[in-house]
Amino acid sequence: MLADRVLGVHRDAPLPAFSQGSFRRRFRRLPQPAEPRRRVAYFHGCTTNYYEPWVGEATVRVLGRRAWGDLPRQRCCGLPFISNGDFAGARRLAEANLRDLLPVARSGVPIVATSTSCSLTLKHEYREVLGLHGPEWRSWPRPSTTCSSCCA
Repeated sequence: MLADRVLGVHRDAPLPAFSQGSFRRRFRRLPQPAEPRRRVAYFHGCTTNYYEPWVGEATVRVLGRRAWGDLPRQRCCGLPFISNGDFAGARRLAEANLRDLLPVARSGVPIVATSTSCSLTLKHEYREVLGLHGPEWRSWPRPSTTCSSCCA
């Protein structure tokens, strides 16, 4: 009833359940390939981190067959903020992600994501909606970047 009154979420609406432990915490215990053929970085997104960590674990297992590397520091992509009109909050998250992910992109390591909405936010919304343009974006992932191209 509190969510109904305060947030406007109907009392019968299903709410996501938080997972027992985040993906980032679980990642530390996952086996890493001894000699990966190719390095990649994984942007897991909030849903994988907090609600569906098994998606991230499956991704690590699949990537581990051909490529692996980094789990860089990352924050929410900012899409919930953009969707609710908090462009200043989204811009703060985007700039923090840019600071943490740009060195990875500049080093030539592909960044892969399992969340379509997060990856499109990183690739498109940062530029088009938040207006983040400039020289720091030159090595940022372009919309044509796909996981299949990095793991081939």
